[in-house]
Amino acid sequence: MSREKNNKKIAGPGKPEPVSNGVLRREVVKKQEENGDLVFLLPYSRVKDKVAIVGYAPSSRDKAPYQSDDFEIWGVNELYKVAPRVDLLFELHNYRWLTSKARNPQHLEWLKKSKIPVYMLKHYKDIPNSMEFPIEMINLEFENYFTNSISYMLALAIVMGYKEIHVYGVDMATSEEYQGQRPSVEYFVGLAQGRGIKVHIPNESDLLKTFYQYGYDDFQITKMALKFKARKKELQDRIKSHEQQSQQHAMQAQALRGALDDTHYFERTWLNLTEEGLDENN
Repeated sequence: MSREKNNKKIAGPGKPEPVSNGVLRREVVKKQEENGDLVFLLPYSRVKDKVAIVGYAPSSRDKAPYQSDDFEIWGVNELYKVAPRVDLLFELHNYRWLTSKARNPQHLEWLKKSKIPVYMLKHYKDIPNSMEFPIEMINLEFENYFTNSISYMLALAIVMGYKEIHVYGVDMATSEEYQGQRPSVEYFVGLAQGRGIKVHIPNESDLLKTFYQYGYDDFQITKMALKFKARKKELQDRIKSHEQQSQQHAMQAQALRGALDDTHYFERTWLNLTEEGLDENN
């Protein structure tokens, strides 16, 4: 595919014969043709028309078509730990982050020994199967609305010409971090659909989901709002009850510890008992 932007054209990666498992090279090759086209030769070649992008959310990651030969399976970060098959992994954090205490140290060691091609920020010599992610090509093709790895994966799948994209294990609904990332993912899903690519989102995912249709489902949203309001109050009440019980249990435990101390005092003072039992000298 090609598109005019900043007086340049972006040419897609084409489909050269892969060296092995879709891997062509370790770094992006950029060429300027005589007609002005800017051509990017990617490290990884599309070998199928369908791709499944799989995240870590347990709600739907197991529904990915791991057993189907019609799909390439793209995984993110440490998906290899829970997925039976990953054809291409994306680890788009900088190397310093990979070595930080916040990350699993075994993950870096796995990357160094990985038999799976891994898209990273660059090719690292100590990670032989790492490949440079084509960020320049992606930035020329799309506006910068990248807040997470899944969005980069969707953008790359669009540029590489996949006819069908499935997204599994991606909810982005449980925390403020994910809630900030979710609109970006939905944006690139919409871009893919706008370009005629078939996109499948499982029912278990929160992506592209709403509880009502604006202007038509006011009654339904009122019922839904009441349901969630009631559920919220129920959970808050249960939390409060457990916290109160916890405080009561703590007070009771403290009182019992005081009684136990008194018992120890009487044993030592009046009965000549030690913690081991009766003092044999008395």
